[in-house]
Amino acid sequence: MNIDYCISNLNNDKLLGKGFQNKCYDFGDTVLLESRYLGHKELDSCLDEIGQIKSILDSINVNSYKVLDYKVVNDKLYILESKVKGVPIQDTNVGISSSIFINRLNELNNIEILRQFISDYIVLCDNGLSVDAGTPGNFLFDGEKINFIDLGISSEPFDKRFICFYILYNIMHTYCDINDIDEVSLISSYVNGIYEKMCIVFNELGYGSEMYTFTPNGSISEYIDKKINNFSRDVRTKSI
Repeated sequence: MNIDYCISNLNNDKLLGKGFQNKCYDFGDTVLLESRYLGHKELDSCLDEIGQIKSILDSINVNSYKVLDYKVVNDKLYILESKVKGVPIQDTNVGISSSIFINRLNELNNIEILRQFISDYIVLCDNGLSVDAGTPGNFLFDGEKINFIDLGISSEPFDKRFICFYILYNIMHTYCDINDIDEVSLISSYVNGIYEKMCIVFNELGYGSEMYTFTPNGSISEYIDKKINNFSRDVRTKSI
């Protein structure tokens, strides 16, 4: 798909979503990002960053998008990217059925999926790319693998000890309503199974326990226990 064609054919029917920085338009196997109006210094900075991102992604083999082309038109930056298929690894809508959350935990409790997820995450960080781990929407699951979107250039070295935590944080991110203590037990079983498999993967990759022990504020085991206890508390509150 030609970037000039996409820019010339923008319309609201193709709009996938928008945020403060960009609008995203759907062109089949590609998407076009349209920035807000940028000043010259901002444009120079954005052009430098997107050039670096394109160069890095072209040189590595991970499950992510590719930057196909980019250009500036009328003080806006347009970026043509390959479309990444999939849905967020967790649905963060408020009040969704607990079955949606539990079914996704079951799907992700798979060592092959987790092995690729962890390996890709490490490769991205080792090559100077930053992963926005603030929302499950930046990790798209297509049923077989997890794809990364919304990458940037790291402004400082990233502490890879927290990769395990960031993955678990997003896997456990939900606002669903848990129905009963049996569901809490099932969630606990899946989450601990996922964590155990992740520990195995880090060991397979030659890393020690420091890679799967810490969060920025404590231990991963404590974090998991706290989340499971919160689910249990919510169930008890509903029953009162």
